[in-house]
Amino acid sequence: MSPEQQEREYLPVHRDPSEVILPPLVGTIIDGRAFRRPAAPGARDEFAVRLAEIYERTARIMHGEVAPLETVEAPVPSAHDEIMALRRRINMDVWRRMVTEWPNGDYRDATMDSLDDEQGVREVRAWLAAPTARTLVLGGDVGRGKTHTAFAALRVLAERGLRVCAVDETRYLAALQPGGSDLLPYKVREAVEQADAVLLDDFGAGRDVNKPVTEFVCKEIGSLLSNRLGTDRFLIVTSNYDPEQLGAMYGPRIISRLAQQAAGVYVKGIDRRPYVLPKTWGGRPATAVG
Repeated sequence: MSPEQQEREYLPVHRDPSEVILPPLVGTIIDGRAFRRPAAPGARDEFAVRLAEIYERTARIMHGEVAPLETVEAPVPSAHDEIMALRRRINMDVWRRMVTEWPNGDYRDATMDSLDDEQGVREVRAWLAAPTARTLVLGGDVGRGKTHTAFAALRVLAERGLRVCAVDETRYLAALQPGGSDLLPYKVREAVEQADAVLLDDFGAGRDVNKPVTEFVCKEIGSLLSNRLGTDRFLIVTSNYDPEQLGAMYGPRIISRLAQQAAGVYVKGIDRRPYVLPKTWGGRPATAVG
């Protein structure tokens, strides 16, 4: 059998070529012919090192220095381990895309190690370590680092292989309106509902605490919270308002459930947002209008 025929045998056409890795090269079948392209970076070196280890061990076995190969324990990754590794890699890619495209700041450096005591790092670590904890509310004044802390916690969940999703309340509600998003409203809801861990950022932002929200807002946000509370799925919420203020806007029933089931962390400290107000408007000195 020629090398080309052997390679075709090794790469059956009913499999995804990206799933089949030849030691030095990766093959792709097009129109029944095998085309070869360079493997992933480092694949050749890794293969060469592994091959050298096999040769060395074989020589030592032949000289009676070590036990035969069949008695040597070698860790073999199980299918479950490979699936979990793939899930972690995929969900970390999702997390990176979210923090890169997040409209309200740059949170690419959000990790648990980047937090300090004022941002509630101890409390958040305890929440992540608790086997039954599922809901976390981060409160505090504007600019104290609530969203940064939330994305750091969400990153830990993504590293565990959980499907993560983050929504800003205002933009989420706008996306549910006709023409508010490239996706149909039910697809927007579906993306949130199917996630294992959801971050609801800026809960209640920009609203009048003395005025109840509309029926549409109450229904959509209430549904998002209700589908998480009391379940095995994770929910992280950030808000500038306390439970009493949120209850006045969204109704006491859903907010009381949230308060009862959530671990609350108050994020304090200085304003961390690098806002610098301009001295003039449009580059010209401000003048009094008579």
